[in-house]
Amino acid sequence: MFRADSEPFWDVVHNEVRAAAGLDHPNLIRLDEHGTVQEAREGLAIGAPWVSMELCPDGTLKRRAKTMGWTQLRMALVQVLDGLAHAHARGVLHRDVKAGNVVFDGGRAVLADFGLAYQ
Repeated sequence: MFRADSEPFWDVVHNEVRAAAGLDHPNLIRLDEHGTVQEAREGLAIGAPWVSMELCPDGTLKRRAKTMGWTQLRMALVQVLDGLAHAHARGVLHRDVKAGNVVFDGGRAVLADFGLAYQ
């Protein structure tokens, strides 16, 4: 993992914002805002990057998969693939699709973490 004050960390944050900002699909994480910290606060340095994204409070596929039935798993997979098709049609490759990067909001599966995406 990168340190928050390192150049590679900044690169990952900027890449995620750049990759996900142009995407608008219900099965891809929605980025609301981004910027840099303007005031020092506990644990946050001035100039550190931040990203605000939609809340998907119902856990990850990695955590939920063992308790899901085949029909639910299939539905989640179809939703993720639909989101990926949207991203690919816009020239964005996710490059880190895994169960831990699929989050849920109710019955909606959402692909998150575009930090390694390629445009």
